[in-house]
Amino acid sequence: ANASTGVLIAAGKVASIDPAQYPGIGEYYDVFKAPPWLKAEGKQWGIPFGYGFARIVIDSNVIPNPPHSLATLWDPRLKGKLAMNDDLETLYEAARLLGIKNVYDMTDEELNLVRDKLIALKPNIRKLWVITSEWVDMFNQGEIAGGNVFEYAIAKLWKDGKTNLVDLRPAEGMGGYSDSWMVAKGSEANPCVGEWLAYVTTAETQAAAAKATGIAFSNAKSFALLDADTQAFQEKLGISDPEVLAHTDWWQPVKRRAKYLEIWNEVKAASAP
Repeated sequence: ANASTGVLIAAGKVASIDPAQYPGIGEYYDVFKAPPWLKAEGKQWGIPFGYGFARIVIDSNVIPNPPHSLATLWDPRLKGKLAMNDDLETLYEAARLLGIKNVYDMTDEELNLVRDKLIALKPNIRKLWVITSEWVDMFNQGEIAGGNVFEYAIAKLWKDGKTNLVDLRPAEGMGGYSDSWMVAKGSEANPCVGEWLAYVTTAETQAAAAKATGIAFSNAKSFALLDADTQAFQEKLGISDPEVLAHTDWWQPVKRRAKYLEIWNEVKAASAP
């Protein structure tokens, strides 16, 4: 994902690509044609494929008409009813709520504020999840009433009739991921590499992948090729809405990752207030 592409580029593990060789890229949403997370030294080092967002979702049976804000997670009605991702994205979400401008490069002072805000959330957290299926199972069993999760879980639950699951699309913004195809250094001469990249950038291939996974893909023309149910799902979530894409807080490499993990571990180790 875009949080790690820069690491691979800097480590010299991947080969650059020529976007002009792949006409499908010309059909991409603008944000994915030459994204900064794949650019370095005046070259492009990969091709975006699927993408999505870290969603905040709430059971409307517990909080009717929930506010479109990250602050909803701290609502006392959700005591013991949240499942939050055991990942730095949860830390970023608290930072966005606090109005921190660059959540990927926070100062020690900002990180301490985020830590305290997340410790205040702990009474509401039932579980920190790692695998998406955990979240789906807990919601189906009535163990949780919200949290942060990705589109795959929402697609599964809505398909199963869980219309009480509300996507908040918070005003403070959402974190976004973009998965990319990158070429391992030394393999670029293999003719299969170019053929594969040409194949995966087409609208037809990406539409088939969208139907299979429920997530969105970078080729804008793929949307028109989706079945009606998949189109309706993506429209409801605003997945391909240019406004949503333009204002997404796309994941970036964290320079001080060790410090961020230290803060996150402090949150996990702290007792609930």
